[in-house]
Amino acid sequence: MNTSLIKSALAMTAAFAVGSALATETVTKLYGATFESTPVDTVDNDYRYDAVNSPGITNYNNAGRARWYAGSADDQSVITTEGPCTGSQALKLQTEGGTLTNAFQGDVLTGINSARENAKLRFEANVKFVASDTLECGVEGGGDAKFALYAYAPDGGTTNLVVVHQYAAGLYTNDVINNVEIDTEDYQNVLVEYFTISDTQESFFSVKVGDNQASSDNAYVAADIGAGDDDQNKIWFLTINGAGNENISSLCFKGTGMVDDIAISQVEEAQQQAGWVDDSTTVSNQTAAAAYPALASSALANANAGELTDWAKTKNIDFATVEADTTGTLVDAFLLNCTVAEVADEKEDFVLDITIDENGNPVITLPAGFDYNGTLQLKGSADLSSWHDCTNNQPGAGDRFFKYLLSLYAP
Repeated sequence: MNTSLIKSALAMTAAFAVGSALATETVTKLYGATFESTPVDTVDNDYRYDAVNSPGITNYNNAGRARWYAGSADDQSVITTEGPCTGSQALKLQTEGGTLTNAFQGDVLTGINSARENAKLRFEANVKFVASDTLECGVEGGGDAKFALYAYAPDGGTTNLVVVHQYAAGLYTNDVINNVEIDTEDYQNVLVEYFTISDTQESFFSVKVGDNQASSDNAYVAADIGAGDDDQNKIWFLTINGAGNENISSLCFKGTGMVDDIAISQVEEAQQQAGWVDDSTTVSNQTAAAAYPALASSALANANAGELTDWAKTKNIDFATVEADTTGTLVDAFLLNCTVAEVADEKEDFVLDITIDENGNPVITLPAGFDYNGTLQLKGSADLSSWHDCTNNQPGAGDRFFKYLLSLYAP
């Protein structure tokens, strides 16, 4: 495929990828087009391939959700059985100089722009690219376009992804992405993530083809744009129109190529407990006070920071609660790996069994699921001022008995 656009319309010079959601994300599908004969439901297949519309797509309307229309009367784009899987159907692009537009309507249009403003959008598809041997001079639609993707193969060179984006006020570039090579012989997953910054109304996007994340010196690191993570790679591109009209109205295709399994989803990041690090292993060799200086006065200041982090997240204990506990309210709950409300029951179930083996060595048996990582000492004292030999192992009135103290020590 030579060019795809996401414009006010969304310009995409190719398509997108099918990716899997991370465990920390909630993904809600808003729109899809699988191009199969038997649609699953409206969300999964907003293009209806049936006897009336088969095989054309250049003038198709799924009332209230989306429609397809061609910008040229000569557009020959059709649905074929040349999909990624044997016998599966896909969209074969042949726009003959025009632009094939997939315009969003009704609840699809509303849902996409609501997600853009309040969460993050994910555009996905399987794409077989047809490479261009020239860099495009610009993007059709001018300031309405958000971004464009296409494959570029100069004479004698490798085929690389090109990302069209803004790099300075009012100026955009056809950015050749050297770290993303395109295989034009097969379908590839393309994934675009897109979000708008509320205070500046600037929109940014990232692009991934297969396992390769597009990066460029003309892009931004996450910290520069408030994307909320520590990734220092320059993977976030500013949209062509910068802080212009941010509403997304359509997905556009121009040129030749194959597209299948288009999906647009809302992505919401899971809310982490405030203050806790994302990866507890990064603080597992520190005390809580060392890893989290705010916990220096907490009763759990000397706890292992990694174990404390895991416990707090698992039991939904927020950072402020641990910070405020200077009297030890949470200590038993942490040691027993439970909530405060569960401490009494856990203590009742915690029976420590100490026996002596045939060699005189103590054998300590803990409740199922528990372990200890320190030293267990049994201390005792006795009054030996008088001695009595127990008859038949029965204590007498003058017997003196050991008093014991069971103590736990850190390693």
